[in-house]
Amino acid sequence: MQTSSPLITIGMPVYNGSEHIEGALESIQLQTYKNLEIIISDNGSNDNTLEICKNFASKDSRIKIIQNKTNLGAITNCNIVMKAAQGKYFMLMAHDDKKEKNFVQDCLLMLEKSEDAVLCHSLTSFYIQNQPQKVCTASMDSLHSTKNILHRYYATLSTAPAVAVYGLIRVSALKQTMYLRKSIATDIAFLCELSLYGNFVQVKKELFNYISRPKWNNIDDDYKVFFGDVIKPWWYSPFLFLFWDHCIRILFSKKNFFMMLGCFLVLFFFQLKLLIKKIILKFSYFLIPPKYTNMVGEFLYWKILHNPNVKILDYDMYKKRFMFSIIGWKKNL
Repeated sequence: MQTSSPLITIGMPVYNGSEHIEGALESIQLQTYKNLEIIISDNGSNDNTLEICKNFASKDSRIKIIQNKTNLGAITNCNIVMKAAQGKYFMLMAHDDKKEKNFVQDCLLMLEKSEDAVLCHSLTSFYIQNQPQKVCTASMDSLHSTKNILHRYYATLSTAPAVAVYGLIRVSALKQTMYLRKSIATDIAFLCELSLYGNFVQVKKELFNYISRPKWNNIDDDYKVFFGDVIKPWWYSPFLFLFWDHCIRILFSKKNFFMMLGCFLVLFFFQLKLLIKKIILKFSYFLIPPKYTNMVGEFLYWKILHNPNVKILDYDMYKKRFMFSIIGWKKNL
């Protein structure tokens, strides 16, 4: 049972978020747990985001605002709020997501009674922007039966949902990481690094609503979001840079040689398996007749790509928005 009220830092990086940020801030203010510091880092927004934030801050002394003169990119902006955390725990909050009023309280209780845990998240409900129906839910079920650090590292690498980055994180473990680094999907590498320092636990309730964009970003769009308003160089390969991101984190982790070697082997064989999957998908894309795209794409998704932690509720919406985007095919359903 909780015996104290530790300070929790909620970090909200934002850029041009005026359309949704009020709802996100209200969901924070409605949290049943009140000992919070709320750090908003505005990334040089050119809409009225900053005005909205200042209005909230004038009425809530827990809110602090950091103003970046220019758009530094989502990665740098996330790191700003992470590094500014003064609490015992930290929670990253997107400007367009909402959490149920007991999210912080329930996750805190789990972490306070699980001293070896470094992250706690709830079940996540996925919605598509401007669509009322729930598309799927995501959990961390596959991480519960891990037997050791290497097993946990592999489970995080292969099945942890990226939205786990929005869970409650123990700051003492957070500060041992390299935070987010300049690679697309660095949040996955960050979670894998964090798994080296402790267990992940889960509140078995749907307390987080993740709002997805109507369309999947292409690589050029992602590059601009992650790094700022810049054009992706022709030589940039997300696959290779993410692999390097993983390697650097292992190399500079505070683990002994044999543990680092084990992590490198796990990473290498996982990436090799992933590369084989990508080759299969590329060949299938070019070889199959267009009329079989739908059938073969679904088959390959379920055979080699589906995350067992994802439970699909609206199959048609999931297929339209996520399935073929995950596969990476340009053909439409």
